[in-house]
Amino acid sequence: MDASRARRFPFAGALRERLKQRRGGPAAADDGRCERIELRVQGEARYYLLYRPPGLDPARPAPLILNLHGGGGNPEQQRRDTGMDAVADAHGCAVVYGAGTSPLGPFLTWNVHVSQTYATRRNIDDVGYVQRVMEDVRGRVNVDPRRCYAAGFSMGGILCYTLACELSGVFAAVAPVSAVMQTPPDRRRPGRPVPIIHFHGLRDRNCVFDGGIGPNARDPVPRPGVRESIAWWVQHNGLDPEPSARGRRGAAEFEQYGADDHPGTVVLWMLHDGGHTWPGGETTIPEARVGPVNRDIAASRLMWDFFRRHPLPVLSGKDYEEMEG
Repeated sequence: MDASRARRFPFAGALRERLKQRRGGPAAADDGRCERIELRVQGEARYYLLYRPPGLDPARPAPLILNLHGGGGNPEQQRRDTGMDAVADAHGCAVVYGAGTSPLGPFLTWNVHVSQTYATRRNIDDVGYVQRVMEDVRGRVNVDPRRCYAAGFSMGGILCYTLACELSGVFAAVAPVSAVMQTPPDRRRPGRPVPIIHFHGLRDRNCVFDGGIGPNARDPVPRPGVRESIAWWVQHNGLDPEPSARGRRGAAEFEQYGADDHPGTVVLWMLHDGGHTWPGGETTIPEARVGPVNRDIAASRLMWDFFRRHPLPVLSGKDYEEMEG
Protein backbone atom coordinates (compact mmCIF):
# COMPACT_ATOMS: atom_id res chain seq x y z
CA MET A 1 0.00 0.00 0.00
CA ASP A 2 1.43 3.41 -0.96
CA ALA A 3 1.92 6.23 1.55
CA SER A 4 -1.24 8.15 0.65
CA ARG A 5 -3.43 5.07 1.03
CA ALA A 6 -1.71 4.18 4.29
CA ARG A 7 -2.54 7.60 5.71
CA ARG A 8 -6.22 7.21 4.79
CA PHE A 9 -6.44 3.61 6.03
CA PRO A 10 -3.90 3.24 8.85
CA PHE A 11 -5.77 0.19 10.17
CA ALA A 12 -5.75 -1.61 6.80
CA GLY A 13 -2.90 -3.97 7.72
CA ALA A 14 -4.59 -5.07 10.93
CA LEU A 15 -7.92 -5.48 9.18
CA ARG A 16 -6.38 -7.53 6.37
CA GLU A 17 -4.65 -9.78 8.91
CA ARG A 18 -7.88 -10.36 10.86
CA LEU A 19 -9.76 -11.15 7.68
CA LYS A 20 -7.04 -13.64 6.77
CA GLN A 21 -7.15 -15.25 10.22
CA ARG A 22 -10.94 -15.64 10.11
CA ARG A 23 -11.22 -16.80 6.52
CA GLY A 24 -13.42 -19.88 6.38
CA GLY A 25 -15.10 -18.96 9.68
CA PRO A 26 -18.80 -18.33 10.23
CA ALA A 27 -18.81 -15.23 8.03
CA ALA A 28 -17.14 -16.80 4.98
CA ALA A 29 -19.16 -16.04 1.85
CA ASP A 30 -18.75 -19.58 0.49
CA ASP A 31 -20.00 -21.46 3.56
CA GLY A 32 -22.95 -22.97 1.69
CA ARG A 33 -25.53 -20.71 3.30
CA CYS A 34 -24.34 -17.37 1.96
CA GLU A 35 -23.97 -16.85 -1.77
CA ARG A 36 -21.94 -14.21 -3.57
CA ILE A 37 -24.03 -12.78 -6.42
CA GLU A 38 -22.31 -10.93 -9.28
CA LEU A 39 -24.31 -8.43 -11.32
CA ARG A 40 -23.85 -5.37 -13.49
CA VAL A 41 -25.24 -1.99 -12.52
CA GLN A 42 -25.16 0.75 -15.14
CA GLY A 43 -22.38 -1.11 -16.92
CA GLU A 44 -20.24 -1.59 -13.79
CA ALA A 45 -19.44 -4.94 -12.16
CA ARG A 46 -20.92 -5.08 -8.64
CA TYR A 47 -21.84 -7.84 -6.20
CA TYR A 48 -23.69 -8.61 -2.99
CA LEU A 49 -23.97 -11.48 -0.52
CA LEU A 50 -27.27 -13.27 -0.05
CA TYR A 51 -27.87 -15.23 3.16
CA ARG A 52 -30.79 -17.67 3.27
CA PRO A 53 -31.31 -19.41 6.61
CA PRO A 54 -31.87 -23.17 6.74
CA GLY A 55 -35.50 -24.13 6.35
CA LEU A 56 -36.55 -20.95 4.55
CA ASP A 57 -39.83 -21.98 2.92
CA PRO A 58 -39.81 -20.91 -0.76
CA ALA A 59 -43.61 -21.03 -0.81
CA ARG A 60 -43.92 -18.48 1.99
CA PRO A 61 -42.99 -14.81 1.45
CA ALA A 62 -40.04 -13.95 3.68
CA PRO A 63 -38.90 -10.67 5.22
CA LEU A 64 -35.64 -9.26 3.91
CA ILE A 65 -33.00 -7.11 5.60
CA LEU A 66 -30.51 -5.13 3.52
CA ASN A 67 -27.37 -4.73 5.67
CA LEU A 68 -24.81 -2.12 4.51
CA HIS A 69 -21.17 -1.98 5.62
CA GLY A 70 -19.32 1.15 6.71
CA GLY A 71 -16.73 3.14 4.81
CA GLY A 72 -13.60 1.06 4.27
CA GLY A 73 -15.56 -2.10 5.09
CA ASN A 74 -17.07 -4.87 2.99
CA PRO A 75 -20.00 -7.33 3.08
CA GLU A 76 -18.00 -10.14 4.68
CA GLN A 77 -16.91 -7.88 7.52
CA GLN A 78 -20.44 -6.53 8.01
CA ARG A 79 -21.83 -10.04 8.11
CA ARG A 80 -19.42 -11.05 10.83
CA ASP A 81 -19.52 -7.87 12.90
CA THR A 82 -23.33 -7.51 13.05
CA GLY A 83 -24.32 -11.15 13.65
CA MET A 84 -27.38 -10.60 11.47
CA ASP A 85 -27.31 -14.23 10.29
CA ALA A 86 -28.47 -15.29 13.76
CA VAL A 87 -31.48 -12.98 13.48
CA ALA A 88 -32.28 -14.52 10.10
CA ASP A 89 -31.98 -18.04 11.53
CA ALA A 90 -34.28 -17.23 14.45
CA HIS A 91 -36.97 -15.41 12.48
CA GLY A 92 -36.89 -16.84 8.96
CA CYS A 93 -35.74 -13.80 7.01
CA ALA A 94 -33.24 -13.38 4.20
CA VAL A 95 -30.31 -10.98 4.55
CA VAL A 96 -28.57 -9.10 1.76
CA TYR A 97 -25.11 -7.71 2.50
CA GLY A 98 -24.48 -4.93 0.01
CA ALA A 99 -21.07 -4.03 -1.44
CA GLY A 100 -19.88 -0.51 -2.15
CA THR A 101 -17.10 0.46 -4.56
CA SER A 102 -13.42 1.36 -4.27
CA PRO A 103 -10.08 0.85 -6.01
CA LEU A 104 -8.70 -0.37 -2.64
CA GLY A 105 -9.71 -4.03 -2.85
CA PRO A 106 -11.97 -4.94 0.10
CA PHE A 107 -12.02 -1.39 1.52
CA LEU A 108 -15.30 -0.23 -0.04
CA THR A 109 -17.24 3.04 0.18
CA TRP A 110 -20.72 4.39 -0.55
CA ASN A 111 -21.89 7.62 -2.14
CA VAL A 112 -22.99 9.66 0.89
CA HIS A 113 -23.27 13.04 -0.90
CA VAL A 114 -20.68 14.82 1.27
CA SER A 115 -17.36 12.97 1.41
CA GLN A 116 -13.83 12.87 0.04
CA THR A 117 -14.00 9.12 -0.57
CA TYR A 118 -14.13 7.20 -3.84
CA ALA A 119 -17.85 6.53 -4.35
CA THR A 120 -18.89 10.08 -3.51
CA ARG A 121 -16.17 11.72 -5.60
CA ARG A 122 -17.21 9.57 -8.57
CA ASN A 123 -20.91 10.17 -7.83
CA ILE A 124 -21.66 6.44 -7.93
CA ASP A 125 -25.43 5.79 -8.12
CA ASP A 126 -25.73 3.61 -5.03
CA VAL A 127 -29.50 4.11 -4.81
CA GLY A 128 -29.63 2.65 -8.31
CA TYR A 129 -27.40 -0.20 -7.14
CA VAL A 130 -29.78 -0.96 -4.26
CA GLN A 131 -32.76 -0.94 -6.63
CA ARG A 132 -30.95 -3.36 -8.96
CA VAL A 133 -30.03 -5.63 -6.03
CA MET A 134 -33.60 -5.71 -4.74
CA GLU A 135 -34.84 -6.58 -8.22
CA ASP A 136 -32.28 -9.39 -8.51
CA VAL A 137 -33.04 -10.81 -5.05
CA ARG A 138 -36.74 -11.06 -5.87
CA GLY A 139 -35.80 -13.49 -8.62
CA ARG A 140 -34.00 -15.72 -6.10
CA VAL A 141 -36.10 -15.45 -2.92
CA ASN A 142 -39.83 -15.23 -2.36
CA VAL A 143 -39.59 -11.80 -0.71
CA ASP A 144 -42.51 -10.25 1.16
CA PRO A 145 -42.76 -6.78 -0.47
CA ARG A 146 -44.24 -5.28 2.70
CA ARG A 147 -41.39 -6.47 4.92
CA CYS A 148 -38.17 -5.20 3.36
CA TYR A 149 -35.89 -3.24 5.70
CA ALA A 150 -32.50 -1.51 5.55
CA ALA A 151 -29.79 -1.36 8.21
CA GLY A 152 -26.33 0.08 7.92
CA PHE A 153 -23.19 1.09 9.77
CA SER A 154 -21.48 4.47 9.48
CA MET A 155 -21.37 5.27 5.75
CA GLY A 156 -23.89 2.46 5.22
CA GLY A 157 -26.15 4.08 7.82
CA ILE A 158 -25.90 7.40 6.00
CA LEU A 159 -27.05 5.59 2.86
CA CYS A 160 -29.96 4.11 4.87
CA TYR A 161 -31.26 7.61 5.48
CA THR A 162 -31.11 8.32 1.74
CA LEU A 163 -33.00 5.08 1.03
CA ALA A 164 -35.68 6.18 3.52
CA CYS A 165 -35.98 9.46 1.62
CA GLU A 166 -35.91 8.08 -1.93
CA LEU A 167 -37.21 4.50 -1.67
CA SER A 168 -39.92 4.78 0.98
CA GLY A 169 -42.10 2.55 -1.18
CA VAL A 170 -39.51 -0.24 -0.97
CA PHE A 171 -38.15 -0.17 2.58
CA ALA A 172 -40.68 -0.30 5.39
CA ALA A 173 -38.23 0.95 8.06
CA VAL A 174 -34.52 1.69 8.42
CA ALA A 175 -31.90 1.29 11.16
CA PRO A 176 -28.77 3.47 10.92
CA VAL A 177 -25.87 2.83 13.32
CA SER A 178 -23.12 5.39 13.98
CA ALA A 179 -24.42 7.59 11.17
CA VAL A 180 -26.25 10.84 10.42
CA MET A 181 -28.49 12.04 7.61
CA GLN A 182 -26.57 13.78 4.81
CA THR A 183 -29.23 13.48 2.09
CA PRO A 184 -29.44 16.84 0.27
CA PRO A 185 -32.65 18.76 1.09
CA ASP A 186 -33.93 18.52 -2.49
CA ARG A 187 -33.70 14.72 -2.30
CA ARG A 188 -35.58 14.35 0.98
CA ARG A 189 -38.84 13.19 -0.56
CA PRO A 190 -40.25 10.32 1.50
CA GLY A 191 -43.85 9.75 0.46
CA ARG A 192 -44.95 8.63 3.91
CA PRO A 193 -43.81 8.51 7.53
CA VAL A 194 -40.82 6.14 7.73
CA PRO A 195 -40.08 4.33 11.02
CA ILE A 196 -36.48 4.89 12.17
CA ILE A 197 -34.42 3.15 14.85
CA HIS A 198 -31.01 4.78 15.28
CA PHE A 199 -28.05 3.63 17.42
CA HIS A 200 -25.10 5.90 18.31
CA GLY A 201 -22.18 5.73 20.71
CA LEU A 202 -21.58 8.87 22.73
CA ARG A 203 -17.87 8.03 22.64
CA ASP A 204 -17.86 7.84 18.84
CA ARG A 205 -14.89 9.91 17.65
CA ASN A 206 -15.41 9.13 13.96
CA CYS A 207 -19.01 10.25 13.47
CA VAL A 208 -19.48 12.48 16.48
CA PHE A 209 -22.91 12.55 18.15
CA ASP A 210 -22.97 16.36 18.29
CA GLY A 211 -21.73 16.78 14.72
CA GLY A 212 -18.67 18.43 13.18
CA ILE A 213 -15.46 16.69 12.11
CA GLY A 214 -14.64 13.67 14.24
CA PRO A 215 -11.09 13.69 15.65
CA ASN A 216 -10.59 10.10 14.39
CA ALA A 217 -12.42 10.57 11.08
CA ARG A 218 -10.41 9.51 8.04
CA ASP A 219 -12.93 11.38 5.88
CA PRO A 220 -12.53 14.87 7.41
CA VAL A 221 -15.75 16.56 6.38
CA PRO A 222 -18.19 18.28 8.77
CA ARG A 223 -21.31 16.29 9.51
CA PRO A 224 -24.61 17.27 11.16
CA GLY A 225 -25.37 16.03 14.64
CA VAL A 226 -27.54 13.06 15.47
CA ARG A 227 -30.18 15.25 17.11
CA GLU A 228 -30.57 17.19 13.87
CA SER A 229 -31.17 13.98 11.92
CA ILE A 230 -33.67 12.64 14.45
CA ALA A 231 -35.52 15.98 14.65
CA TRP A 232 -36.02 16.02 10.87
CA TRP A 233 -37.70 12.61 10.93
CA VAL A 234 -39.74 13.36 14.04
CA GLN A 235 -41.16 16.42 12.27
CA HIS A 236 -41.66 14.68 8.94
CA ASN A 237 -43.41 11.72 10.59
CA GLY A 238 -45.81 14.06 12.39
CA LEU A 239 -44.61 13.22 15.91
CA ASP A 240 -44.48 15.26 19.09
CA PRO A 241 -40.96 16.69 19.52
CA GLU A 242 -40.97 15.49 23.13
CA PRO A 243 -40.23 11.76 23.61
CA SER A 244 -43.22 9.58 24.41
CA ALA A 245 -41.03 7.09 26.30
CA ARG A 246 -37.55 6.85 27.76
CA GLY A 247 -35.60 3.96 29.21
CA ARG A 248 -32.19 2.56 30.01
CA ARG A 249 -30.36 -0.76 30.00
CA GLY A 250 -27.01 -0.34 31.71
CA ALA A 251 -25.05 2.20 29.68
CA ALA A 252 -27.62 2.09 26.84
CA GLU A 253 -30.32 4.77 26.95
CA PHE A 254 -33.23 5.24 24.57
CA GLU A 255 -35.78 7.85 23.61
CA GLN A 256 -38.91 6.94 21.65
CA TYR A 257 -41.04 9.33 19.66
CA GLY A 258 -44.55 8.07 18.91
CA ALA A 259 -46.35 4.95 20.09
CA ASP A 260 -45.18 1.46 19.16
CA ASP A 261 -47.98 1.15 16.60
CA HIS A 262 -47.53 4.61 15.05
CA PRO A 263 -46.69 4.35 11.31
CA GLY A 264 -43.65 6.59 11.80
CA THR A 265 -42.19 5.70 15.20
CA VAL A 266 -38.67 7.02 15.78
CA VAL A 267 -36.34 5.46 18.37
CA LEU A 268 -32.89 6.76 19.33
CA TRP A 269 -30.51 4.53 21.30
CA MET A 270 -27.54 6.33 22.87
CA LEU A 271 -24.65 4.20 24.10
CA HIS A 272 -22.81 6.04 26.87
CA ASP A 273 -19.86 3.64 26.63
CA GLY A 274 -20.12 3.01 22.90
CA GLY A 275 -17.63 4.05 20.23
CA HIS A 276 -17.85 3.86 16.45
CA THR A 277 -19.11 0.29 16.73
CA TRP A 278 -22.18 -1.94 16.37
CA PRO A 279 -23.83 -2.48 19.79
CA GLY A 280 -23.70 -6.12 20.81
CA GLY A 281 -21.62 -6.99 17.77
CA GLU A 282 -17.95 -7.40 16.95
CA THR A 283 -15.36 -5.03 15.56
CA THR A 284 -12.72 -6.11 13.06
CA ILE A 285 -10.88 -2.83 13.60
CA PRO A 286 -9.08 -2.59 16.98
CA GLU A 287 -11.08 -0.83 19.71
CA ALA A 288 -8.09 1.47 20.25
CA ARG A 289 -9.02 2.95 16.89
CA VAL A 290 -12.84 2.94 16.97
CA GLY A 291 -13.73 2.77 20.65
CA PRO A 292 -15.57 0.16 22.75
CA VAL A 293 -18.57 -2.00 21.88
CA ASN A 294 -21.60 -1.64 24.14
CA ARG A 295 -22.74 -5.06 25.43
CA ASP A 296 -25.90 -4.01 27.27
CA ILE A 297 -27.99 -4.32 24.11
CA ALA A 298 -27.77 -6.20 20.81
CA ALA A 299 -28.59 -3.82 17.99
CA SER A 300 -29.37 -6.54 15.45
CA ARG A 301 -32.00 -8.13 17.71
CA LEU A 302 -33.53 -4.78 18.63
CA MET A 303 -33.71 -3.89 14.96
CA TRP A 304 -35.69 -7.02 14.21
CA ASP A 305 -38.08 -6.37 17.11
CA PHE A 306 -38.64 -2.89 15.66
CA PHE A 307 -38.88 -4.05 12.05
CA ARG A 308 -41.48 -6.74 12.71
CA ARG A 309 -43.82 -4.12 14.17
CA HIS A 310 -43.52 -1.93 11.09
CA PRO A 311 -44.47 -3.56 7.78
CA LEU A 312 -45.01 -1.33 4.79
CA PRO A 313 -48.52 0.15 4.82
CA VAL A 314 -51.04 -1.32 2.40
CA LEU A 315 -51.23 1.23 -0.40
CA SER A 316 -52.29 1.32 -4.02
CA GLY A 317 -49.86 0.81 -6.88
CA LYS A 318 -50.17 4.51 -7.69
CA ASP A 319 -49.16 5.39 -4.12
CA TYR A 320 -46.01 3.30 -4.43
CA GLU A 321 -45.11 4.88 -7.76
CA GLU A 322 -45.42 8.34 -6.21
CA MET A 323 -43.30 7.32 -3.21
CA GLU A 324 -40.48 6.16 -5.52
CA GLY A 325 -40.48 9.51 -7.33
